[in-house]
Amino acid sequence: ILGLRITSVLMFFLISFLLLFVLPYDATIKKGILIYAIGMFFYMLNNLIFAFFQNRVEVYKNSIADICGRIIVLFGVIILIKLNLNILWVIWVSTFGIIVNFFINYSFILKRFFLYPTINIKIWKKVLKNAIPLAVVYVLYTLFFQIDFFLLSILPIGHVILGFLKNMTNIEAVGIYGVAFRIITVVMAFPAVFMTLIFPFISRFVKNNNLKKLKRYFQYSVDFSLILAIPLMIVAIILAPQIVYLIAGKEFIASV
Repeated sequence: ILGLRITSVLMFFLISFLLLFVLPYDATIKKGILIYAIGMFFYMLNNLIFAFFQNRVEVYKNSIADICGRIIVLFGVIILIKLNLNILWVIWVSTFGIIVNFFINYSFILKRFFLYPTINIKIWKKVLKNAIPLAVVYVLYTLFFQIDFFLLSILPIGHVILGFLKNMTNIEAVGIYGVAFRIITVVMAFPAVFMTLIFPFISRFVKNNNLKKLKRYFQYSVDFSLILAIPLMIVAIILAPQIVYLIAGKEFIASV
């Protein structure tokens, strides 16, 4: 599986890099994307390890690795701010945090077995056959949530429905829109984290055809998500100006 993951990620990155050089982005943005692609490579591999521990209900190991990586990024960004370095250095630090996250997770895997890439066409075909429907859903999901950023970055801003963005450059519009989107993403993450934790149990019940427990756990999941999501949504709407000001500053108050 690791060999298939590496091969598919490299193919995806190759296509992305070819598109990148065609798009009318600034040279700094292109450099930043290329740097962060290194981190994304390890992030994709890390997802494979995460799935392994998730299936065994041992996600605390992923949490340890993730916290370590984020602590490195936090202190790294603080140092960069003190040194007044540019955004590319921030991307390098973020990439390094992802790499640290991966190798900590990999060290946990090594305690069980040695994980290395192999080429097995027979297994690859079987995995791809089962994975393609999920892959299509994931691609559509990503397009649904990210296509607006892409369009804002390349289309003339005068064509954008959001009128308050019309007097901005593409980069400024992406920044203003991005703050609002990231805050919403954080709010959405809480129910998603719970569903990630409950997913191995649901999968097990489906495999064992235990419909009674499946229904009960699924109902618990929906109830908990609603109980968590509704108050978060209300708080986010009421305190939107204060949240934006605290996180991004007065320059991004249009994100409200």
